[in-house]
Amino acid sequence: MSTSSPFDNMDAATLERLRALALARGMKTRAMTEDSIATLAHGDRIPLSFAQQSLWLASQREGSSAIYHIPGALSLKGVLDVAALHAALNGVFARHDALRSVVVHDADGMHVRLLAPLPGIALDEVDMRGRDDRATAWQEFADEETQRPFDLERGPLLRAALVRIEDDEHILILTLHHLIADGWSLALLADDIAAHYRAFVSDGSIPATLPSVQYPAFAAWQRQRLSGARMDVQTAYWRDRLADLPASLNLPIDRPRPPHQDHSGAFLPIAFDAATTKALKQWCGRQDVTLFTAIMAAWAVVLARLSHETDLVIGTPVANRRRSDVEQTIGCFVNTLALRVELGGNPSLAELVGRVRRDVLAAQDHQDLPFEQVVEIVNPVRSSDRTAIFQAMFTWQNTARSALSLPGIDIRPLHLSQASSRYDIKLDLGEEGDGIVGGFIYATALFDADSVSRHIRYLQAVVAQMLADDTQRILEIALADHAERALIAAWNTTARAFPTACLGELFEQQVRRT
Repeated sequence: MSTSSPFDNMDAATLERLRALALARGMKTRAMTEDSIATLAHGDRIPLSFAQQSLWLASQREGSSAIYHIPGALSLKGVLDVAALHAALNGVFARHDALRSVVVHDADGMHVRLLAPLPGIALDEVDMRGRDDRATAWQEFADEETQRPFDLERGPLLRAALVRIEDDEHILILTLHHLIADGWSLALLADDIAAHYRAFVSDGSIPATLPSVQYPAFAAWQRQRLSGARMDVQTAYWRDRLADLPASLNLPIDRPRPPHQDHSGAFLPIAFDAATTKALKQWCGRQDVTLFTAIMAAWAVVLARLSHETDLVIGTPVANRRRSDVEQTIGCFVNTLALRVELGGNPSLAELVGRVRRDVLAAQDHQDLPFEQVVEIVNPVRSSDRTAIFQAMFTWQNTARSALSLPGIDIRPLHLSQASSRYDIKLDLGEEGDGIVGGFIYATALFDADSVSRHIRYLQAVVAQMLADDTQRILEIALADHAERALIAAWNTTARAFPTACLGELFEQQVRRT
């Protein structure tokens, strides 16, 4: 009996369009046969991955900054077995080489050293039962805990704290350094903690399976693979694409830029309701683009209008896990792409989205070259008061969110205050339920909350115009809402009654008044 595939009757153009859509939606394209990643032998020197090297060098330049920390907090309501939770954390610590990695800089250069699985990591317990201020005290403690610096050479680069709010309510606070994990890793970490906890609660056994590839092996493979012709192709693309870059993005700021970048930050939420999200998805389907591409284009309009510039660069992270065998590996795989958005010629919204789509696909095809090498190739004007190449970042959260489940425990993620910002401004969005939610993380040394609120209103206005009439030219879009237009009109109402008396009479009148 013969079988057929739905792809059998598709022409090459249709297949290419599907491939493009897959890339834009973050799906992985894999070769039919992947070159294997060899396991490192015991005692082999472990190199840093390109991402780790970049993070380590940045940490040395910027000192003990929390901008490379990955914090998380979970509310745990129910009868918690604290001993089992601690054992689960140590089981996961032993299972993943990345979590036990530290960076050593000696006479032979930089390399990774793995900590021994034992004694594991500490679980700091803080009892706040009976405190009247516990609703805010735990947040203050979490801020201090997640901002506390790591020792990158001694480690461990993962720490855990457990705050007891009530007899049956705890808050678990985890802090990881970006050297050992990325956003994708957090879902893996949560799954592993849950699996180990369930095992310890039930029979005390430890899950025996290990990841098919450990992160140090990937780092060694990456160093060997990204060389020769492959490196040349990637290098040529980024050199050409980012040639003659604008020096920086000059958004209007509320105070002078400090001579050295200040990473103090704050967060303002933004949301698109279910109706807008549904309409935007339908529009994206007609345009053969993703939500990411559409909103990237919309925000580029806002940035261009505020900065009066038509050549922008916006950074965006990619998971960089295009191999099936690293999907379950904890580690820092993420890479950053510099997307150049050209708005010259006053294009329509639909035309601009098409431009962004082409650039996203091309950048995805050349995502293997580490961003720090892109910076070296482009050699932009550098300054201590801002990041190189781009100062605005757009992050789309499309990694799987783990449905963490512990027996007898109700689990809820908690929001931690955003106290640091690596970039001037960052837009962080993702789908949640029927809507799109997220927020702006911004440098408080540059912006007041009111100014960032303007970004929110303007972005929502551009998206609304995109849905209403995508043929509208970007310079014709009305960004200000009714209240803001009324305020501007009031500022511009400067007409005054002109005096009819001559100068001498006016002088005498003023003398009499004073």
